[in-house]
Amino acid sequence: GSDHLTVLTAFQEWKRMRQQKGDKAAQFFLRENFLSRLTLFQMEDLRRQFSDLLKEIGFLPRDYRVTSSRGKGRKPDTTPKPNVADANSSNMALVKAVLCAGLYPNIIVAPRNLVGAGRGEKEAGECAFQSAKGEAYLHPCTVSFSQRKLESRYCCYHDMVKTKKTYVRDCTTVSEFALLLFGGSLKVYHVRGIVTIDDWLKFRIGAKAATLVKHLRAQMERMLLKKILNPQEDITKSEEGKALIEAVSTLLEREKTTIPDGADIVTPWTAGERGPSRGRGGRGRGSSRGGRGRGGRGGRSGRSRRDDDR
Repeated sequence: GSDHLTVLTAFQEWKRMRQQKGDKAAQFFLRENFLSRLTLFQMEDLRRQFSDLLKEIGFLPRDYRVTSSRGKGRKPDTTPKPNVADANSSNMALVKAVLCAGLYPNIIVAPRNLVGAGRGEKEAGECAFQSAKGEAYLHPCTVSFSQRKLESRYCCYHDMVKTKKTYVRDCTTVSEFALLLFGGSLKVYHVRGIVTIDDWLKFRIGAKAATLVKHLRAQMERMLLKKILNPQEDITKSEEGKALIEAVSTLLEREKTTIPDGADIVTPWTAGERGPSRGRGGRGRGSSRGGRGRGGRGGRSGRSRRDDDR
Protein backbone atom coordinates (compact mmCIF):
# COMPACT_ATOMS: atom_id res chain seq x y z
CA GLY A 1 0.00 0.00 0.00
CA SER A 2 1.03 3.61 -0.46
CA ASP A 3 -0.38 6.77 1.05
CA HIS A 4 1.59 8.86 -1.43
CA LEU A 5 0.24 7.04 -4.48
CA THR A 6 -3.29 7.18 -3.06
CA VAL A 7 -3.03 10.98 -2.92
CA LEU A 8 -1.59 10.99 -6.45
CA THR A 9 -4.48 8.89 -7.75
CA ALA A 10 -7.05 11.19 -6.13
CA PHE A 11 -5.33 14.28 -7.58
CA GLN A 12 -5.17 12.82 -11.09
CA GLU A 13 -8.81 11.71 -10.99
CA TRP A 14 -9.91 15.19 -9.86
CA LYS A 15 -7.95 16.72 -12.76
CA ARG A 16 -9.51 14.28 -15.21
CA MET A 17 -13.04 14.95 -13.96
CA ARG A 18 -12.57 18.71 -14.15
CA GLN A 19 -11.07 18.63 -17.64
CA GLN A 20 -13.53 16.18 -19.19
CA LYS A 21 -16.79 16.68 -17.28
CA GLY A 22 -16.53 20.17 -15.83
CA ASP A 23 -16.57 21.79 -12.41
CA LYS A 24 -19.91 20.37 -11.30
CA ALA A 25 -18.79 16.74 -11.75
CA ALA A 26 -15.46 17.54 -10.09
CA GLN A 27 -17.26 19.05 -7.10
CA PHE A 28 -19.41 15.93 -6.76
CA PHE A 29 -16.24 13.80 -6.85
CA LEU A 30 -14.75 15.88 -4.02
CA ARG A 31 -17.84 15.48 -1.83
CA GLU A 32 -18.06 11.75 -2.43
CA ASN A 33 -14.42 11.22 -1.47
CA PHE A 34 -14.13 13.81 1.33
CA LEU A 35 -11.46 15.80 -0.50
CA SER A 36 -10.59 19.48 -0.11
CA ARG A 37 -10.91 21.58 -3.25
CA LEU A 38 -8.56 24.22 -1.84
CA THR A 39 -5.89 21.65 -1.01
CA LEU A 40 -5.99 20.18 -4.51
CA PHE A 41 -5.61 23.64 -6.07
CA GLN A 42 -2.64 24.26 -3.76
CA MET A 43 -1.11 20.97 -4.90
CA GLU A 44 -1.56 22.02 -8.51
CA ASP A 45 0.16 25.36 -7.85
CA LEU A 46 3.05 23.66 -6.04
CA ARG A 47 3.42 21.22 -8.93
CA ARG A 48 3.71 24.09 -11.39
CA GLN A 49 6.22 25.94 -9.19
CA PHE A 50 8.33 22.81 -8.84
CA SER A 51 8.40 22.27 -12.60
CA ASP A 52 9.48 25.90 -13.08
CA LEU A 53 12.35 25.40 -10.62
CA LEU A 54 13.46 22.25 -12.43
CA LYS A 55 13.43 24.14 -15.73
CA GLU A 56 15.56 26.93 -14.25
CA ILE A 57 18.31 24.49 -13.22
CA GLY A 58 18.15 22.59 -16.51
CA PHE A 59 16.48 19.39 -15.31
CA LEU A 60 13.41 19.96 -17.49
CA PRO A 61 13.30 21.32 -21.06
CA ARG A 62 12.29 24.96 -21.38
CA ASP A 63 9.20 24.13 -23.45
CA TYR A 64 7.83 21.71 -20.86
CA ARG A 65 4.38 22.56 -19.50
CA VAL A 66 2.42 20.77 -16.80
CA THR A 67 -1.22 20.05 -17.62
CA SER A 68 -3.79 22.17 -15.84
CA SER A 69 -7.09 21.09 -14.29
CA ARG A 70 -9.06 23.90 -15.94
CA GLY A 71 -12.69 23.11 -16.39
CA LYS A 72 -14.51 21.71 -19.38
CA GLY A 73 -14.72 24.11 -22.31
CA ARG A 74 -11.60 26.02 -21.31
CA LYS A 75 -8.34 25.70 -23.15
CA PRO A 76 -6.06 23.52 -20.99
CA ASP A 77 -2.33 23.93 -20.59
CA THR A 78 -0.78 21.06 -22.47
CA THR A 79 2.66 19.97 -23.51
CA PRO A 80 2.97 20.55 -27.30
CA LYS A 81 4.13 17.00 -27.85
CA PRO A 82 4.88 13.91 -25.75
CA ASN A 83 7.85 14.90 -23.62
CA VAL A 84 10.73 12.66 -22.61
CA ALA A 85 10.32 13.97 -19.05
CA ASP A 86 7.04 12.04 -18.76
CA ALA A 87 8.25 8.86 -20.47
CA ASN A 88 8.26 6.80 -17.25
CA SER A 89 5.46 8.56 -15.37
CA SER A 90 3.28 5.44 -15.47
CA ASN A 91 6.02 3.21 -14.01
CA MET A 92 4.83 3.11 -10.40
CA ALA A 93 7.81 1.02 -9.30
CA LEU A 94 10.10 3.82 -10.48
CA VAL A 95 7.88 6.45 -8.80
CA LYS A 96 8.20 4.51 -5.53
CA ALA A 97 11.97 4.36 -5.98
CA VAL A 98 12.07 8.15 -6.40
CA LEU A 99 10.05 8.47 -3.17
CA CYS A 100 12.57 6.19 -1.50
CA ALA A 101 15.44 8.38 -2.70
CA GLY A 102 13.74 11.53 -1.44
CA LEU A 103 12.65 10.21 1.94
CA TYR A 104 15.68 8.07 2.83
CA PRO A 105 16.77 7.43 5.63
CA ASN A 106 13.14 7.43 6.78
CA ILE A 107 12.80 3.66 6.45
CA ILE A 108 11.01 1.09 8.61
CA VAL A 109 11.27 -2.69 8.35
CA ALA A 110 8.19 -4.89 8.81
CA PRO A 111 8.24 -8.25 10.60
CA ARG A 112 8.55 -11.30 8.36
CA ASN A 113 4.98 -12.46 8.94
CA LEU A 114 3.63 -9.49 6.94
CA VAL A 115 5.21 -10.66 3.69
CA GLY A 116 5.34 -13.94 1.82
CA ALA A 117 2.71 -16.57 1.10
CA GLY A 118 -0.46 -16.93 3.11
CA ARG A 119 -2.41 -14.45 5.17
CA GLY A 120 -0.91 -12.89 8.28
CA GLU A 121 -2.48 -13.41 11.68
CA LYS A 122 -2.22 -9.73 12.62
CA GLU A 123 -2.94 -6.51 10.84
CA ALA A 124 0.05 -4.35 9.96
CA GLY A 125 -1.09 -1.70 12.42
CA GLU A 126 -0.75 -4.18 15.29
CA CYS A 127 2.85 -5.10 14.44
CA ALA A 128 6.01 -3.36 15.57
CA PHE A 129 8.26 -2.22 12.72
CA GLN A 130 11.97 -1.57 13.18
CA SER A 131 13.56 1.77 12.37
CA ALA A 132 16.97 3.29 12.94
CA LYS A 133 15.41 4.99 15.98
CA GLY A 134 13.83 1.86 17.46
CA GLU A 135 10.33 0.38 17.27
CA ALA A 136 7.62 2.20 15.33
CA TYR A 137 4.01 1.49 14.39
CA LEU A 138 1.87 2.49 11.44
CA HIS A 139 -0.48 5.35 12.25
CA PRO A 140 -4.19 4.38 12.01
CA CYS A 141 -4.65 6.88 9.15
CA THR A 142 -2.22 5.03 6.87
CA VAL A 143 -3.54 2.97 3.97
CA SER A 144 -1.65 -0.16 5.06
CA PHE A 145 -2.81 -0.09 8.69
CA SER A 146 -5.50 -2.78 8.31
CA GLN A 147 -3.66 -4.91 5.74
CA ARG A 148 -2.41 -8.36 6.72
CA LYS A 149 0.09 -8.65 3.88
CA LEU A 150 2.46 -6.03 2.51
CA GLU A 151 4.19 -5.93 -0.87
CA SER A 152 7.58 -5.53 0.81
CA ARG A 153 9.12 -5.55 4.26
CA TYR A 154 10.44 -2.05 3.67
CA CYS A 155 8.48 1.20 3.86
CA CYS A 156 9.59 4.79 3.46
CA TYR A 157 7.67 7.34 5.50
CA HIS A 158 7.30 11.10 5.64
CA ASP A 159 6.60 11.80 9.29
CA MET A 160 7.23 10.19 12.68
CA VAL A 161 5.25 11.23 15.75
CA LYS A 162 5.48 10.03 19.33
CA THR A 163 2.52 9.73 21.69
CA LYS A 164 1.96 6.55 23.71
CA LYS A 165 3.77 4.80 20.86
CA THR A 166 5.99 5.97 18.06
CA TYR A 167 3.92 6.23 14.88
CA VAL A 168 4.84 6.86 11.25
CA ARG A 169 2.51 8.52 8.76
CA ASP A 170 2.41 8.77 4.97
CA CYS A 171 4.02 5.41 4.19
CA THR A 172 4.88 3.66 0.95
CA THR A 173 6.23 0.14 0.57
CA VAL A 174 9.47 0.09 -1.41
CA SER A 175 11.35 -2.80 -2.95
CA GLU A 176 14.79 -4.12 -2.10
CA PHE A 177 16.21 -2.88 -5.39
CA ALA A 178 14.85 0.63 -4.75
CA LEU A 179 16.83 0.70 -1.50
CA LEU A 180 19.94 -0.78 -3.08
CA LEU A 181 19.90 1.73 -5.94
CA PHE A 182 18.70 4.86 -4.12
CA GLY A 183 19.47 4.26 -0.44
CA GLY A 184 22.50 5.27 1.61
CA SER A 185 26.12 4.16 1.63
CA LEU A 186 26.50 0.79 -0.07
CA LYS A 187 29.06 -1.84 0.90
CA VAL A 188 29.42 -5.16 -0.92
CA TYR A 189 31.02 -8.22 0.68
CA HIS A 190 31.41 -10.59 -2.26
CA VAL A 191 32.79 -13.59 -0.36
CA ARG A 192 29.81 -13.78 1.96
CA GLY A 193 27.33 -12.57 -0.65
CA ILE A 194 26.09 -9.70 1.50
CA VAL A 195 25.28 -6.07 0.73
CA THR A 196 24.77 -3.49 3.48
CA ILE A 197 23.22 -0.04 3.36
CA ASP A 198 24.59 2.35 5.99
CA ASP A 199 25.68 -0.71 8.02
CA TRP A 200 22.02 -1.23 8.97
CA LEU A 201 19.95 -2.79 6.21
CA LYS A 202 21.56 -6.04 5.12
CA PHE A 203 20.75 -8.22 2.14
CA ARG A 204 22.03 -11.56 0.86
CA ILE A 205 22.63 -11.11 -2.84
CA GLY A 206 24.37 -13.03 -5.61
CA ALA A 207 27.67 -11.84 -7.06
CA LYS A 208 26.21 -10.92 -10.47
CA ALA A 209 23.33 -8.93 -8.96
CA ALA A 210 25.70 -7.15 -6.55
CA THR A 211 27.99 -6.17 -9.40
CA LEU A 212 25.00 -4.87 -11.38
CA VAL A 213 23.84 -2.73 -8.45
CA LYS A 214 27.31 -1.26 -7.91
CA HIS A 215 27.66 -0.47 -11.62
CA LEU A 216 24.23 1.15 -11.92
CA ARG A 217 24.75 3.26 -8.81
CA ALA A 218 28.13 4.46 -10.01
CA GLN A 219 26.72 5.32 -13.44
CA MET A 220 23.74 7.19 -11.96
CA GLU A 221 25.97 9.25 -9.65
CA ARG A 222 28.33 10.06 -12.50
CA MET A 223 25.46 11.04 -14.80
CA LEU A 224 23.85 13.21 -12.11
CA LEU A 225 27.15 15.02 -11.44
CA LYS A 226 27.58 15.56 -15.17
CA LYS A 227 24.12 17.11 -15.38
CA ILE A 228 24.73 19.35 -12.36
CA LEU A 229 28.00 20.64 -13.82
CA ASN A 230 26.47 21.10 -17.30
CA PRO A 231 22.75 21.91 -16.82
CA GLN A 232 22.19 22.69 -20.50
CA GLU A 233 23.34 19.25 -21.65
CA ASP A 234 20.41 16.94 -22.38
CA ILE A 235 21.62 13.57 -21.11
CA THR A 236 18.42 11.89 -22.30
CA LYS A 237 19.55 12.37 -25.90
CA SER A 238 22.89 10.64 -25.42
CA GLU A 239 23.13 6.90 -25.99
CA GLU A 240 24.63 6.42 -22.54
CA GLY A 241 21.89 8.42 -20.84
CA LYS A 242 19.10 6.63 -22.70
CA ALA A 243 20.56 3.22 -21.88
CA LEU A 244 20.97 4.03 -18.18
CA ILE A 245 17.44 5.39 -17.75
CA GLU A 246 15.96 2.44 -19.62
CA ALA A 247 17.99 -0.07 -17.59
CA VAL A 248 16.96 1.35 -14.21
CA SER A 249 13.33 1.79 -15.25
CA THR A 250 13.06 -1.74 -16.65
CA LEU A 251 14.84 -3.28 -13.66
CA LEU A 252 12.43 -1.71 -11.16
CA GLU A 253 9.36 -2.37 -13.29
CA ARG A 254 10.12 -6.08 -13.75
CA GLU A 255 11.49 -6.74 -10.29
CA LYS A 256 9.80 -9.58 -8.45
CA THR A 257 9.26 -9.92 -4.73
CA THR A 258 12.79 -11.24 -4.20
CA ILE A 259 16.16 -10.08 -5.47
CA PRO A 260 17.69 -12.26 -8.23
CA ASP A 261 19.99 -15.18 -7.51
CA GLY A 262 18.01 -16.24 -4.46
CA ALA A 263 18.84 -13.11 -2.50
CA ASP A 264 16.96 -12.37 0.68
CA ILE A 265 17.32 -10.11 3.68
CA VAL A 266 19.96 -11.23 6.17
CA THR A 267 19.60 -9.10 9.27
CA PRO A 268 17.44 -5.97 9.47
CA TRP A 269 19.56 -4.68 12.32
CA THR A 270 18.62 -1.45 14.09
CA ALA A 271 20.41 0.59 16.68
CA GLY A 272 17.92 -0.44 19.34
CA GLU A 273 18.69 -4.13 19.07
CA ARG A 274 21.51 -6.05 20.71
CA GLY A 275 22.43 -7.64 17.43
CA PRO A 276 21.10 -9.32 14.33
CA SER A 277 19.31 -12.61 14.59
CA ARG A 278 20.59 -15.67 12.85
CA GLY A 279 20.07 -15.59 9.13
CA ARG A 280 21.30 -17.37 6.08
CA GLY A 281 24.48 -15.34 6.22
CA GLY A 282 25.83 -17.27 9.22
CA ARG A 283 26.09 -16.26 12.84
CA GLY A 284 26.85 -12.70 13.69
CA ARG A 285 27.01 -10.68 16.89
CA GLY A 286 26.19 -7.01 16.53
CA SER A 287 27.89 -4.32 18.53
CA SER A 288 26.73 -0.81 19.32
CA ARG A 289 30.32 0.46 19.09
CA GLY A 290 30.45 2.21 15.74
CA GLY A 291 28.09 -0.36 14.21
CA ARG A 292 31.07 -2.59 13.33
CA GLY A 293 30.05 -5.87 14.90
CA ARG A 294 31.76 -9.25 14.62
CA GLY A 295 30.76 -11.35 11.66
CA GLY A 296 31.34 -14.95 12.69
CA ARG A 297 33.64 -16.83 10.32
CA GLY A 298 34.22 -13.82 8.12
CA GLY A 299 36.00 -11.91 10.88
CA ARG A 300 34.97 -8.35 11.56
CA SER A 301 32.13 -7.52 9.20
CA GLY A 302 33.41 -4.01 8.57
CA ARG A 303 37.10 -4.99 8.24
CA SER A 304 37.33 -8.41 6.68
CA ARG A 305 40.58 -8.79 4.73
CA ARG A 306 38.93 -10.85 2.02
CA ASP A 307 35.54 -9.12 1.89
CA ASP A 308 36.60 -5.47 1.87
CA ASP A 309 35.57 -5.01 -1.76
CA ARG A 310 33.67 -1.78 -1.65
